[in-house]
Amino acid sequence: MPNWCSTDYYIVGSKKEVLDLNKKMERLENRKKSLVKNGFGNTWLGNLVNYLGGDWEKVYCRGEWMCREYNKEKNTLTFTTETAWQEMDEWRKFIESYYKTIKFLYVTEEPGCGIYQTNDKDGIFFKSKYVLDYTEDVEYFETIDQAVEFIEELIGIKIEDKTVNGIQKAMDNYVKENEDEEDLFFSFHEFEEVDD
Repeated sequence: MPNWCSTDYYIVGSKKEVLDLNKKMERLENRKKSLVKNGFGNTWLGNLVNYLGGDWEKVYCRGEWMCREYNKEKNTLTFTTETAWQEMDEWRKFIESYYKTIKFLYVTEEPGCGIYQTNDKDGIFFKSKYVLDYTEDVEYFETIDQAVEFIEELIGIKIEDKTVNGIQKAMDNYVKENEDEEDLFFSFHEFEEVDD
């Protein structure tokens, strides 16, 4: 059983190509039967590879897409994938190679392996640079100062070392001091900026 990775995509390109990709995904979603038998259904990533004329056995595509939305005014397509272990870069690159103008911006999270990455270096659609996964929820922050302010208020302590490691250490100490509280958990990460 894999760890599941969640990736949010923001697709840009020519109006014709973004609309074409959206329509193809919509057609696949609305089919009565999947193009290829699989364990995910109509929104399996391999169905899109197959629909675009590729060989799903040569493109790693273990997962599915969901929450697809096309914005006509901005000419953008967004959706989320849930995939095994990591962002499906082979799948993404296959689709980018099929279209001349389409570019995928993404942010991906796989907490089990500590993967927090984005290729959206300019913050075009994903402005957050830090994430706090904790007992009750997940919070995102654009700056480390915003994160420190939130965490200090949340757990009632002063954080002196305002680095990712310093913040995590302060939260780890808090958990040790409050070990009688059931299921107390804090995990703080900075999104790694990647080049593809």
